[in-house]
Amino acid sequence: MLAMLISMCSVPSCSNAPAIETDFKTYYQRLGNIIGQDVTDINKTAQQKQHDWLAQFASWRIADLNTQTTQANTLSSNNDITLNDFYALPDCLDVKSLIAEKNSSLGRVRTSLSDFIYQHKLFSRFDKCAAFASNSTIESQSETQPSTAIQFLQLKQQKFNDAQNSWRELIFRGDEYTQARYATAPLIEPPIQQHLSSISNLRLLVNIQRSLSSSELFVTETQLGAPDYQPLFTAFNQLSQQRTPARLLITLHYFTVQLELSTQRIKPIFTEWTCTSTKQQTKANYLGNVFKLFFADTIQQKASAINRLYYEINPLLTELDPNYGTRVGTQFDKYQLAMREHISMWQTLFKQCQISPG
Repeated sequence: MLAMLISMCSVPSCSNAPAIETDFKTYYQRLGNIIGQDVTDINKTAQQKQHDWLAQFASWRIADLNTQTTQANTLSSNNDITLNDFYALPDCLDVKSLIAEKNSSLGRVRTSLSDFIYQHKLFSRFDKCAAFASNSTIESQSETQPSTAIQFLQLKQQKFNDAQNSWRELIFRGDEYTQARYATAPLIEPPIQQHLSSISNLRLLVNIQRSLSSSELFVTETQLGAPDYQPLFTAFNQLSQQRTPARLLITLHYFTVQLELSTQRIKPIFTEWTCTSTKQQTKANYLGNVFKLFFADTIQQKASAINRLYYEINPLLTELDPNYGTRVGTQFDKYQLAMREHISMWQTLFKQCQISPG
């Protein structure tokens, strides 16, 4: 038995950090050696199913964007400031210069992120200008002309509404966050510490979204008291590069397919394993070692790390985009069911043969 275990670990698949694909391939090879059947075709079938699913995954992006476009079209569009309002504005915190930027050749070419920041800048400046005007003791007023403070408060509310619309556009259809959710990406390999920045970045986005229900927008400030948008740029840039949401969904599906196919293939073999002979009992003991070394200590350990990442990240994904969070949650439920059924298959064998793995 010791010689057999040594031979099991004398191959590269027993290295410290094998890829998930290699883990499953090695798992099937070791199972096949004991049960006397080649079951490595499970891996080939799983890879093909994953490939087919990725094509479906790409179509989800289009379907979700179409749904979100319909939702977004029900929202009021952003309200540009009229020329009359523009010329009537007092000079305060360079608001006129900022408004004029949008009408420049560069200003008309905007990403969803830059548009949100533009709307927020105006909101922030109108807010401060309204406060300045309210505290002014020399402000002139007339019966036909609203006070300067009221003008700024009205424009502040308008830009707050526009910032809300821009944020929805950014989350639903902005390139940066779309890449993070839908771009084809590699499977997640533990340790998950490399994805902690994604969790922090998503928390920042959630904080901003939560603030949209109030009259204030959550944005950090510089030491001079001006809004600091660099953390927002960094968050979206890192999310689009790391693609943790997409990688999580893809990885959950990969585990699901592998576990479902292997259970379907191996369970009938284990069911007939009665352990009534010494040979079967010996092989059952070997199978227990295969389970511990190549499933519990490798595949299941990585699955546990994926579980922790899911529980951290999916509440954030759901709050930002409930439709996408539901997709990830549904896939997680399927994956958990596949894992339970696979482990149950092994537990039945261990009970039949009265063995304790490891």
